[in-house]
Amino acid sequence: MEKVQEDSQTIKIVSYHDGLARNVADMWMKSKDSWGGTGKTEEQVRDQQQSSDNLDTFLAVLGEEVVGYCGLSVYKEDVGALYVPLLNVRPDLHGKKVGKKLLLHALNVAIEQKWPRLDLYTWAGNLKAVPLYKRCGFFWEDNDKYTHLMNFIPTVRNDDLLNHYLKEMDWYADLQRNLDIKPDGVLENGFTHYEYVWEKEQESVIVKFEKTGRGISSIETKDFQIELTMKNHECIEEIEHQVYLKIKNKTTNLVSLQALAENHGRIQCSFSKTIEVKANEELSFPASFVIAEGVEPVEGKTFPVLKVALSINGMKTSLQVGVLPKSPLSIETKEIEAILAKGMNTYLDLEVKNNLDKDITGRLTIPTNEHLHFTGDKFTFTLAKKEKKWIRIPVRVKNCGSFKERFTCEIFEVEQEVLTIEKEISIGLKGIGEQFIVENDKNWKVYNGPHQFSINKVDQTTEIVDTDFAIFAPSIGKPFSNELSKQKPYQVSTAKTGNSIALKLFFKSSDYPGMDIILTNQLFAEGFIKRWVTVTNNSLVKKEVSLQETFYDSWQNLYFPINGRVVFFNEWNTVLPFELNSKDITGNWYFSSKGSIPFGVAWDKDAHIKMDNWKMHIESTRELRMNESVDFSPICLNIGAYRKWQQWELASEGMMRERESTVVQETVVEFNEGNLILNKHNDLKVKVKTFRNQPLNGDMAITINEKQEEPFPINSEESEIYQIMPQNAVQTGINKIQTTISLPTKEIDTDGLFFVPSERDITTESLEEEGLTVYRVSNGIVSFKASPDYYPGVYSLEVNGKQWLDHSFPKPIAKSWWNPWGGGIKNGPPDLNAFSLLKEVTTCEFTSLKDIHQNEWSGLKLVTTIQHHHKWKGLKYVQYFVTMQGLPLLITFVEIIDDAGNRMAEENWHTNLFITCNEQEKSVLHIKDDKVRNKQFMVAEEEQEVNIKDHYYLSLGAEKLYYIASDQSRDIEFYSNKDAIQLISFAKCKRTNNRLLTEPNYLLFTKEEISPSLVDQVRRIGF
Repeated sequence: MEKVQEDSQTIKIVSYHDGLARNVADMWMKSKDSWGGTGKTEEQVRDQQQSSDNLDTFLAVLGEEVVGYCGLSVYKEDVGALYVPLLNVRPDLHGKKVGKKLLLHALNVAIEQKWPRLDLYTWAGNLKAVPLYKRCGFFWEDNDKYTHLMNFIPTVRNDDLLNHYLKEMDWYADLQRNLDIKPDGVLENGFTHYEYVWEKEQESVIVKFEKTGRGISSIETKDFQIELTMKNHECIEEIEHQVYLKIKNKTTNLVSLQALAENHGRIQCSFSKTIEVKANEELSFPASFVIAEGVEPVEGKTFPVLKVALSINGMKTSLQVGVLPKSPLSIETKEIEAILAKGMNTYLDLEVKNNLDKDITGRLTIPTNEHLHFTGDKFTFTLAKKEKKWIRIPVRVKNCGSFKERFTCEIFEVEQEVLTIEKEISIGLKGIGEQFIVENDKNWKVYNGPHQFSINKVDQTTEIVDTDFAIFAPSIGKPFSNELSKQKPYQVSTAKTGNSIALKLFFKSSDYPGMDIILTNQLFAEGFIKRWVTVTNNSLVKKEVSLQETFYDSWQNLYFPINGRVVFFNEWNTVLPFELNSKDITGNWYFSSKGSIPFGVAWDKDAHIKMDNWKMHIESTRELRMNESVDFSPICLNIGAYRKWQQWELASEGMMRERESTVVQETVVEFNEGNLILNKHNDLKVKVKTFRNQPLNGDMAITINEKQEEPFPINSEESEIYQIMPQNAVQTGINKIQTTISLPTKEIDTDGLFFVPSERDITTESLEEEGLTVYRVSNGIVSFKASPDYYPGVYSLEVNGKQWLDHSFPKPIAKSWWNPWGGGIKNGPPDLNAFSLLKEVTTCEFTSLKDIHQNEWSGLKLVTTIQHHHKWKGLKYVQYFVTMQGLPLLITFVEIIDDAGNRMAEENWHTNLFITCNEQEKSVLHIKDDKVRNKQFMVAEEEQEVNIKDHYYLSLGAEKLYYIASDQSRDIEFYSNKDAIQLISFAKCKRTNNRLLTEPNYLLFTKEEISPSLVDQVRRIGF
């Protein structure tokens, strides 16, 4: 990377605008090695900024170049903080104080706008940045889940008293910090305190912040020391506790103190004190407080706060500490995962914790209720002090639905009653056909049969059970506001309609006055969620409103429509949103098959999806007239209702396709432009493409028929197509090819096959055998015959002189279960047996036709016209049997010439093969699948039937036949008895380009085993 030379230019901090998008993209590209090797394009930068809820984005500019980036937004995880979601400095500018300039600028904005603090996240191993953050006033919170840092300098700079004592100091230069790369804080009585120390000459100021209260807990100056302290961080609800205000006068003068504590949220504390503190006097003032019953606070958010407003010598400040409220006895109900039914025996599992400093006996009084039957109405348990255990109570289900009851709990100490409390126990009893909602302190849970989702009451995040999917509170704008993530709905309602149940949350926007918002999540019994937002414009003017829905998903086995193709990302090689280009997404859906529950997301075709690091945004805009309400288009979530990606694609796009989408891997190595037929005298083109942002830059080695070519460098950014000259390695017939792409981080192996035809011509002849006209085709390897006067199909198929088909030429006979029976290979419609078929007229002629790559194939076409059958009268169809010179391959399919007024969409056309059966060579079915125990099936006296789903072949001695049915076919049926071996597959007709035909079936002959992936590739030959 070219280094920027510092000259007389200085680094300027400016706000982002779209005119700088290209410069920002250049910064990301030059920074990509520091961010896992992925840069950003100009369009991605614009998309990200337009989707951002940043209040501002600051850029460090050196000359004309952007060398640093810092976002600033309102922190949605907690109250009272701004947040730096992303900070970057170009690597060649590390150590040049660019990051410091950006952070200090963000801090100054927080100070000017009177925010109490500034937060950010990083990673524990960020050795370069953590000392910088600490030097700028950030404290590293000790937490096992994440590396979260908080900066309280804005509180300090906006404090009247502290400003007085720091007026002669530079808060940055005179700040004394330990820059060790580890969490900060001193733990005392359950409280964690963070400490700022300023020193200049003989002056010093020490300020402590308590972690959970997010405020000043202690101040020490040259004149005094004052602190707010408690004996325990944990406080039992509804009983009296003590807090102490301590002050020490360090001067020989009086210190005037006024202190006032008032009720604050759940904490009830009335404390008022006005006093003159004498010279060198040290005083402690106790105050009583009670914390009301409520929800236990969430780690990482501000706890209930006990706050004391102070005036010291006329200068104002305040002290506060967070309190961790606890019930005397905590009870958490564990979800019953089973799908229940009336009369079923199960268990109610409870996790109970004694929060008292004494051993107790607890006795639950169980109320009579309509959902669960308990044996007895009392349940007793014992707990040592601070002990936690889980208890199991046997129950019988009376009715499924929402179990929500208040249990009385008596708490005893050595048989002496200490407390009586009530605890609400709520749980969802899932059952088929049951629709209900369970509300508890933390969330709403919506159930419909076996499916459920929950909405968190703290931040309105919706999560779906048994998935990693989460969709966050919606944002309206622009600029987008995340206010709903911190609001409580003013109304909640439930609606049941048919097989669905919906939960509606009602909000009023503060950031956009006059806008009312309704969030609706509707759960269907089949496993489908419809989510939409309704916005009402109550203002007196027309408004343009944009909606942004943001969600996260852990993708595995992902299907995503990109650049007109459906791209498959393997489970073992995870992909993240930032690795995909928003502009490349050409569909309004994706589908993943992690675990046993297929999952998918779909959005409106007119909405815009934008990829943003680890999350995705869906944006749409509507214009609202005065007093108008608008439903934005919904987001749809599939949680098992649609089992296949093809079904989800059709449901999402709302239309049938003439030809179904095909799937490609995330890394495509394509030979000969996808054409499986290669002229021996032509060079082989190799195309290398990745659907991720990160280009492929490394070496590729190609092996053809076990002969390795010389490796060569590739760079998919510079070129996707490479040519090699494989004349010495290719052979007539089947050719196997392997590639290995060696990258700095991994190796990617692919395999493929192609066919090289011989230069001899295909021979065709019409001859007479046994008094019948026979049409024979030979390509030098494969020869086959048909005689429409005998039977409407190919009756003979020889490969290298070996006959593969069983038949009764020249006359159909009765054989085993069949009468008449002609054997061979035949394609036909359902409900048309051999008796009826032989009444109809079939003609045969030699033919040639071109495939989708314009390769010419030759063979036979048998045309059958139905005139007598009551159902199919007027139907005219062609059976094609084609091959190419020198290839061990026969292809057959059906085209409908006259559908006789039938739509021909649901009928299953059959392809029926009878394999030769003789004493000299027994045909054997080989199934190549580790899940199947019986891997070989031989012809024997008894019958056997096998439904084949996986990789298999048939053998005659050393020769192998791979019958490759259409991938849209049902399972292939194999049947054998002592007289016959039958293979039969079924496929539906497709309408494509005004043609009505079945997908081809392929008969591939070889002495070698062919891998499943190569067998699949044969299906690329299409007509």
